[in-house]
Amino acid sequence: MKNKLTYYAGVLCLIFSFTTANAQLLPCILHPVGEVTIEPSGPTEFCEGDSVTLCAFPEGPGFTYTWKDIITGETLSTEQCLTVYESGDYYVRVFNEFGCHSECTPTTVTVNPNPVCSIEGPTSFCVGDEVILTAPAGYTYLWSTGETTQSITVTEGGTYSVTITNEFECSATCSVDVTAYEIPVVTIEADGPTEFCEGDSVTLCAFPEGPGYTYTWKDIITGETLSNEQCLTVYESGNYYVRVFNEFGCHSECTPIVVTVYPNPVCSIEADGPTEFCEGGSVTLTAPAGYSYLWSTGETTQSIIASEAGTYSVTITSGFGCSSTCSIEVTTTPGPEAYITPGDTTICKGRKVILIANAGVGYTYQWYKNDVLIPGATNNYYKTQQPGVYTVEVTSADGCSAISAGSTVTVILPPTLSLNTPDGLDLCPDGEVLLEIVTEAGATFQWYFNGSPIPGATGNTYTATEVGEYTALVTNSAGCSTRCKGITVVNSCRLGNSAEGNSSLEIYPNPAEGMVKLSIVLDESARVILEFMNMEGQILHEEIMQDVHTFTKEFDLSSYPKGVYFLTITTDLQKITKKIVLQ
Repeated sequence: MKNKLTYYAGVLCLIFSFTTANAQLLPCILHPVGEVTIEPSGPTEFCEGDSVTLCAFPEGPGFTYTWKDIITGETLSTEQCLTVYESGDYYVRVFNEFGCHSECTPTTVTVNPNPVCSIEGPTSFCVGDEVILTAPAGYTYLWSTGETTQSITVTEGGTYSVTITNEFECSATCSVDVTAYEIPVVTIEADGPTEFCEGDSVTLCAFPEGPGYTYTWKDIITGETLSNEQCLTVYESGNYYVRVFNEFGCHSECTPIVVTVYPNPVCSIEADGPTEFCEGGSVTLTAPAGYSYLWSTGETTQSIIASEAGTYSVTITSGFGCSSTCSIEVTTTPGPEAYITPGDTTICKGRKVILIANAGVGYTYQWYKNDVLIPGATNNYYKTQQPGVYTVEVTSADGCSAISAGSTVTVILPPTLSLNTPDGLDLCPDGEVLLEIVTEAGATFQWYFNGSPIPGATGNTYTATEVGEYTALVTNSAGCSTRCKGITVVNSCRLGNSAEGNSSLEIYPNPAEGMVKLSIVLDESARVILEFMNMEGQILHEEIMQDVHTFTKEFDLSSYPKGVYFLTITTDLQKITKKIVLQ
């Protein structure tokens, strides 16, 4: 029927003509679809990611299906079955071959959301460390390790997964790869001994080495960072360790290495006196006690004696083998020359020799005999008549001194002699007296009469023919002389006859020191000539006295030099001479 809409309602059909706009209610035949049902293939409440298949019934040839979302009215499928993945109210309209259709009660499908799974925490660490992996809060958990806590502690590398389940029993699984990096095995190598002396050093190098490694050196006591280089040069005592990092930031430390730096000894040289002194002097140089020693002189004692100018150094070494060297300058000043003129000298006993030292500006002197200081002998000359070895110490203006070589003074004894008068000492007119000297062989002689040499009288004997004093100078082969004691030849004979007179001349005291007393006794009164003479026969005092028979007189001879003198009294008949010794 053209241009008609037909609605089936019960057994009557309302036919409406769009052309004529007329409607007729006529009996009709019904072809019902039957009861429409939806059968799900599983639960209609499930988790996101699952699905349920809804199948419409009845089924068979001639049926067609229209699936719709009840909310949007959107046609979802025209198949008998609809696979549903999302929440919603789903219904289906089933048509038979007659075009009749029927619908069923909508089926509600609920899709519960899956939890969002994630794992928080570091994904790498160093062997020996650990990391904590944490899943989202609010769920139940099952880790691949079997643990059921929100967080787990991981100490090994690997893949770690967790399944989290929400209140809808929906689960999600996630995983993370955790890497455990190996830590470096650290060693320290020293380029030399770790015990050494102050001023030396040792270089410590850390291993392993290579790209990606970094280093941190520290002092274990202070914790101070000393260097970030692979090697550290150490100059001081301490406990040193290094932390080595690889490219992953993993680090390790080694056992600290102990460096011991021994102090060097403090070197000094002490002098026991001035280090500037005169040639011939010396000074003792001493190093500190408690060490071993090596001086620049080669000596190995604590102290040495320095007697020459120069630089003296010593190296002292402690028990740790640490050494220190110091030095001291020693200066010497040249001393003066010292010598004696003449050198070795021989003199005769009783004579003196003058020893003269060399002269110099500002020089002072001290004489010694047989190495014994002579008090007061401080001139540049010294007179002596004593035998011995004489030296002189000459000191210059700067205080330096020198001692001369010894000058030996030898004293030769004069010859010993005796004077014989075989004929006696009385000489009568026209008579003679023999004088004889006995002494050592080789001697020479010179006779004197009243102090004057007798020409040609050079033998050991002499015949006296005149009244007076006779002496002789005897010289031995060494040139030393002795004057024999004077002897007086007197005339005891009276003039004109040979009778022996009884006149006398006495002098006392004799020897004398000044005052002497004369006593003259003559045979008869006579004119007397009194003469006082020296050894040379020079008349020093003369008196003439008349009519003398006995005579006593004092003479003061203290004004005359010490020595031998003669006193003579002469009368017309005789001449008497006496020797006087003044002390």
